[in-house]
Amino acid sequence: MVYGNQLRLELRAIGAEFRGQWRERTGEIQGLWRPGGATLPLTFKRLSRTQGLSRPQKPPPFP
Repeated sequence: MVYGNQLRLELRAIGAEFRGQWRERTGEIQGLWRPGGATLPLTFKRLSRTQGLSRPQKPPPFP
């Protein structure tokens, strides 16, 4: 749910919740992630470009 610059995500299936606030100055969403009984700080940032996958191994050809 979004209320102004506040964001709340509730994941009932896993008993977790995120509550955060949009910071216009930094372009980030900062808040607290609560999985179960723990409380952890969490910040979402927009990347300037997409991060590519690093896959150094080469899979064998499919038969």
